[in-house]
Amino acid sequence: MNKIEKAYYLIGATMLVVAAVLMMYGHILGDSTTGFARVLLITGICFVGSSRKTLGSLQKTQ
Repeated sequence: MNKIEKAYYLIGATMLVVAAVLMMYGHILGDSTTGFARVLLITGICFVGSSRKTLGSLQKTQ
């Protein structure tokens, strides 16, 4: 796994953690942040899913 794939994985994992915190404690920042947290969650899942760490077995066979 090269540096870019590790970066994708770390960025995605960070987005997932931030989205979870916003879902639980978003009221601290003001109005409802659920919509923004959903977008972060979906984007984070896409980053983690596109890293070779999770798709390694599929890319090795192609």
